[in-house]
Amino acid sequence: MADDATAPPPPADAPVADVAPSAEGSTAADRLLHWIDLTLGAWRPREAASQLACRLGVDLGPGLPDDVQLSPVTVGLRAIDIDAIGDPVALQCHDDARRIADALPAAATVAVLAPRYGLPLGTFNDWFLHFLRRFAVSLVLLGDEPATVMARSAFERRKDMTAPSPGIALGSARPDQQATLRFFPGLLPRAIMERAGIEPERFALIPVGDDRYVIPPAYRDLDPLSAAARIDTMEELEAHDVGFAAFGQSFCTAHFADSERLSRLARGAFHSGEIDLARSLATRARNVARTPDAAAAADLIRQEIRLYQRRFNEIVANAEPSRRAPARIRDRLSAYRLRAEIESGSPDKHPAGLQAVIDRLDAGAADSEDLDLLCRHVARRVAIEAGDSTAALATKITAATVAAKDDRLVYLAMMNGAAIARKRGDRGGERIALRAAFATNDGSRGLAEIVGMNVLLARSEAEPTGEAAARAWLRSGLAWLACDPVEAFPFETSELILGTGSVPRTELDHSISALLSAGLGRALPSVAEEAKGHEPRLSVRSSGGQDGASRLIGVPGAAVLWGPQAADSPLVASPARQRLTALVWAAITQSCKAGEKPGTGTILVDTNLGRDIPASKDEAASVALRVGVEHVLFGRERITLDSVLRPRYIADLKVGLSPAVARIDDMAGALRVAFRRHLAEIEVTGPEADLLGPLRERDRLQLGSLAVLVGMPISETERRLRGLEVRRIVRVEVDSG
Repeated sequence: MADDATAPPPPADAPVADVAPSAEGSTAADRLLHWIDLTLGAWRPREAASQLACRLGVDLGPGLPDDVQLSPVTVGLRAIDIDAIGDPVALQCHDDARRIADALPAAATVAVLAPRYGLPLGTFNDWFLHFLRRFAVSLVLLGDEPATVMARSAFERRKDMTAPSPGIALGSARPDQQATLRFFPGLLPRAIMERAGIEPERFALIPVGDDRYVIPPAYRDLDPLSAAARIDTMEELEAHDVGFAAFGQSFCTAHFADSERLSRLARGAFHSGEIDLARSLATRARNVARTPDAAAAADLIRQEIRLYQRRFNEIVANAEPSRRAPARIRDRLSAYRLRAEIESGSPDKHPAGLQAVIDRLDAGAADSEDLDLLCRHVARRVAIEAGDSTAALATKITAATVAAKDDRLVYLAMMNGAAIARKRGDRGGERIALRAAFATNDGSRGLAEIVGMNVLLARSEAEPTGEAAARAWLRSGLAWLACDPVEAFPFETSELILGTGSVPRTELDHSISALLSAGLGRALPSVAEEAKGHEPRLSVRSSGGQDGASRLIGVPGAAVLWGPQAADSPLVASPARQRLTALVWAAITQSCKAGEKPGTGTILVDTNLGRDIPASKDEAASVALRVGVEHVLFGRERITLDSVLRPRYIADLKVGLSPAVARIDDMAGALRVAFRRHLAEIEVTGPEADLLGPLRERDRLQLGSLAVLVGMPISETERRLRGLEVRRIVRVEVDSG
């Protein structure tokens, strides 16, 4: 039997039995069936996730803000830190999928009404459904398979499932009711349904949550591209729903289309992470623009989207704006074009506009955007050739970034210095530059940054099979295995590691796991031999610090927490990932005595509060004390941090400000802590602020001495310091040296 969603819809005036369907949830089967209506495509960010959340009563959180000042979907200086963490859209979709999967009953099925008329699935929906399937949620598609960027479809096909049947024929309804049922995309809000006088029982609408309804797809019987005049009559609804505003403005006649409103909608969609929708709206805005100002404004958002998507050739090919367009927009468009010419790796050493930026650098007048652009120019020139002129320019830029006191720019400049040193064969200079670059995020590094840092440090070693290289490969492998989702791994970090930006994100796991396995296998051939043919029954994930770990296991170079219960991993382990897991586990447990090596369980990777995988015995003990683990196996040494021994360590712990802290400013009744990278400013008050006072004046103090200085019991001092430590303001560490 053909799916109802793919069968031709009945004519608008065809007689249909006036039978009220059972309400959703009326039977056990209905309660396990959850609809997502994408029949008319996606016109709101998080459309699929929001529909399921409405049905399940799940709070998805605020999502990505559409405010340009706050959204992580951005370009320019703010993007440096954002890009280092990972793709914000993939991260948001993964979080949404996790929340929805947790709320769905075990036997639930999600039925997706597929887009018709060639309308898009949408960026958010694509990633969300991909991750939802990873969490073992059954996804059934009713309709034609939509285009997707994923390696394989997330959907199943089930012959026993059909789309919801319609109620009365559309021809029996008023024109405004017909228009609403045909062209309102997604779930129909109760307020709009009641406004049109639509009775849900008569039209067989399916209730979702308290105030939304699924419209049977048979009512969607007209391609919106051929129904502009009908959509014109629905203009009033645009004020009541942002999704319909985007839909209506896209398909109404050009006479009624508002280019400025379309540009605003496009910008909001872009910063909310719905990239495909933003591109479509911005293109429509450009096509219907009636003035040079409106055309330039549409071009501005189009170019910004292209820059974010790294479509550099499209930016360069875009026509120049009218001379009658506002100067500020023309200047911005010129800046985007210059950035695109630089980022595309053009062999042209001096694209138009670059010399003016260099002149400002020489005059000491270069601003942060200039320095960002120049750093990227040097990076591309070094990739092509590292001549003396490029090195001289890089030296000037480095001095300017240090003077600007912006650690994001210092990071870019130092990474260029490392690349230049590597091209010259100066491995020592390369390591010095790399350590200076990564000093900017010390104490605030994420897993992806730890992967990249250790790969680059391993490659910078003169002896690829030496101890330092082996330890760096081991830490990079552990950090990579703990990254989740791997599809969100930062583009620029993957490009640095793999040497290319052309690997699809759905293939990153195989490519990076294979590269790290090869590096670790070369550095530790005996471990590689031991791991050959082994597939340990392990899962690997990031430690949240409160994971119920039973012990800490490590060797010089890397230590991990261990949980006895295997956690179900939603990531299907590729052969390359299995190989890497076997290698890192063999390396970690190589010194374990017979019977000490744990079997099935969970490796919990701790970043030592944003520094790196703990590598020394002191670092391992520091982590164990912080998370409350009693049993530590480090190399051949065994430590039991029980209720007797633990207090002896606590008083001698060394306390100091985290390297992530840039400065601490005095406020009225509070202290304001600013960080070098990644982290937002924090205000500290009360006893915590009192603890910071002595630490601002001294490098480090023993915890016991600090407790005496502030007149606080040691146990209370430690408790409050741990709160500051989690916020990356202080570090509390074992220091036996």
